[in-house]
Order: sequence, then structure tokens, then C-alpha cells
Amino acid sequence: MEQNKQFAEQYGNMSQEWINRCEWRGKEICKQMECMMKILNEKYAICQYDSQVKYGEHDLHFYSNRGWNGKEWYDHIQLCFNDKLDKDRNNQILNELLTLITDMELKNVSCRVQYDTVTDDEKLYTDAIKKYNDLEGKFVSLRGHIGKVKEVGEYNGKKQYGFFKKGARKYYNPLSSIEIIFEIAV
Repeated sequence: MEQNKQFAEQYGNMSQEWINRCEWRGKEICKQMECMMKILNEKYAICQYDSQVKYGEHDLHFYSNRGWNGKEWYDHIQLCFNDKLDKDRNNQILNELLTLITDMELKNVSCRVQYDTVTDDEKLYTDAIKKYNDLEGKFVSLRGHIGKVKEVGEYNGKKQYGFFKKGARKYYNPLSSIEIIFEIAV
């Protein structure tokens, strides 16, 4: 990093020397990434990296900025998991990937893991039922209003609940599992 700063100050970041150095550095990073991808490709089915791997039958999906950066080489890649695989398998692949990449001791190559928040709807539903069983017949508070939580029907085989303000018999606010668990106060 310090070498790049010194080089830019010496030659200027708009000079041909600077452009050549950036091109050289990008190609060096690409070589390291290619070596890394060859190793990963031996262990995993990687769509768009290996032309033999069909979409949907992959462990990982490959994207690079080759071509988009106006070059025949790339200095950025992205590996995404197959959403069709279960969470445990994707977590296993993630942990193996992190270990493999760490052990490679790559220079000027960094790895960033980006997580998605995924809800476990079945667990939320079962927890909401447990909470409803504790609340049934009791007055509770929801967003500053007093009322009761009651079962209001079924949808796709799952019980649906509503919040009835004190005195209401017909009109209610539908409740999600998250609202029942986290927003209802006794």
C-alpha cells in the first residue's frame, strides 16, 4: 500500500507509468485468483467458472468483472451459494472456503463475507403458538392499545391470530408471528 502511494507521488496517478503499474498489479492479482479458483473448482461444483456445471447443480456461482472492466483479466470475483442447498450445507461450504482461502496466503487479495438474514418461519410460528397459549383470555397491550389476542382462522393449515381492541367483537388487527412474540406486552 505504501509502495503504491510512493509510486503515485513519484510518477503521478495519471501518468503512463502509473497506468502500467496498475495494469501489472491487476494481472498479478488475477493470477492469484486463478490459482485460488482452480483449487476451489477441484473441490466444488462452480457454475459459470466450469462450463460443465449446470445452473441448479452447483455448490457455488461464480461472477467476475472480466470484460466489464475492459480487460481480459479480472481483479474482482464473487462466489454465491446455491439457494437450493440447505442452510447446513451452505454453512459447511462457507467454513471450508474460509479455511482454504486463509491457508492460501494470498497477497493483495481480500475476502469479504456478506450475510443475509434468513428467518426460520416454522420456529417463529411454533413460538407464536406458545406465546398465544400464555396470552389466551388475558388483556394485553399492543402499540399503546389494550385488548386481547384471539384466533381468527386458518390459512394454509396454520392458525391466524388477531388483536381485538377492548370492547371490539368484529374488527381486529391481523398479527404476524413476529408481532405476537415481540410486540405484545402482558
